[in-house]
Amino acid sequence: MYKLPNKPEKITFDWLFNRINQEDVYLFYLGFCELGRKFTNPLRNDSKADCTFFWYNNVLFFKDFASRKTYSCVSIIMEIKHLTYFSALDLVYDKFLDNKGDMFTIKPKIEHKVKEYKNIEVKVQAFTQDDITYLKQFGVTSELCKKYNVYSLSHYWINSDMKYVYNTYNPCLGYHFNGRWKIYHYKSKDYRFVSNTSHADLQGYEQLDWIGDLLIITKSLKDVMVFRKYGINAVAPHSECLADWKDKIESLHKRFTKVILNFDNDGPGIAASNEVINKYQMETFFVPDEKDISDYHKKYGAEKTKQLLEQLK
Repeated sequence: MYKLPNKPEKITFDWLFNRINQEDVYLFYLGFCELGRKFTNPLRNDSKADCTFFWYNNVLFFKDFASRKTYSCVSIIMEIKHLTYFSALDLVYDKFLDNKGDMFTIKPKIEHKVKEYKNIEVKVQAFTQDDITYLKQFGVTSELCKKYNVYSLSHYWINSDMKYVYNTYNPCLGYHFNGRWKIYHYKSKDYRFVSNTSHADLQGYEQLDWIGDLLIITKSLKDVMVFRKYGINAVAPHSECLADWKDKIESLHKRFTKVILNFDNDGPGIAASNEVINKYQMETFFVPDEKDISDYHKKYGAEKTKQLLEQLK
């Protein structure tokens, strides 16, 4: 498979994977490697396909969201073969030197399940003081909430069962689009979102100008509203997984002169951005010093946020 030079005294990750494709190592030991798909983790008893591949800093990772573990192709081998890090690197060299050795594969379960949407019903109420205080720190006004169908909820039901009654300790907002609801418990630390939306939906899509000079693809409806406050069109996918919304990219490019990606300024956000950039050569923008534009507005206020976004225009 590979014609490799003589092995150095101590192999490093960069030396080895400048000569061997990381995808081939996953294929050799797991039997699968594909961006934009969800898999079960074959290293544990896993019934739900909740693992994906992503690139970050020239390393191809296998992310298990359920167990919160992230593997490189080397750490996969370490777990399968119970090896140390440098022993795993040595094994890759030996196995891929003229393709010596037998192939050890584990077959995953691939996610093909079609999501069944729950029936969510809500009762809206006037915005509470908690809601107003929360939204105000991001510069989100009642006019923006009306435009983007954001409501304060007093009750909601899932499949006719009442699941929530308003209380000041756990207030929530409801985002309504395409006949479905995404409910946000903004004070909760245990759980935040309840939803029957489709991952194919783009938040803010219905509110876009038909054509324009600039469009931002960002991470949340809250960020969409902040961008709109400063006159910038924006949409947000429900998922960073590119496969869920990639079919929208071509139509957005036809409507807007420039399309810029603005995911969170953190590890997962940067990794998700890299996947989009590698495939679509899209420009990207990370908010300096903060995770997202909402947090930037909260920390620095309206004037500095306006100055920052003027640079994008």
